[in-house]
Amino acid sequence: MKSVIEIKVRGDHLDQHGHVNNVRYTEFLEEARYNLLDPHEDVLSVLKTSGIMLFIVNININFSQPAFLGDPLRIESGISQIDRKSGIIHQRILKNNRDKPILSADATFVAMDAATGKALPMEGKLLAGIQKIAGE
Repeated sequence: MKSVIEIKVRGDHLDQHGHVNNVRYTEFLEEARYNLLDPHEDVLSVLKTSGIMLFIVNININFSQPAFLGDPLRIESGISQIDRKSGIIHQRILKNNRDKPILSADATFVAMDAATGKALPMEGKLLAGIQKIAGE
């Protein structure tokens, strides 16, 4: 994993059952993806200037344990796969400094030409930029 953030579970993260609401987990994962991308503003700026935008098109989340008020959560994120037309950001949420994740997620992203709205193949400067973010 290339990026790590930590969040402490607060009262507004909980649902009526006293554990973190599943919608909140998606917010945690989104925040962690920003943390993964933020250090690469140079890459994102070049892509944006070239009319290339990155979009999440699918998120698959597997929940294995709940988190409760006060639990410290560690969210790990990294690009795990780059294919011809898409990539995957793999994420894990761990609590109380344990090694077994309470949640794992794969967010599939694509690149789109801002002018045409069409998906772009992962090649050239786009591929090079994604590989840089992935640490390859």
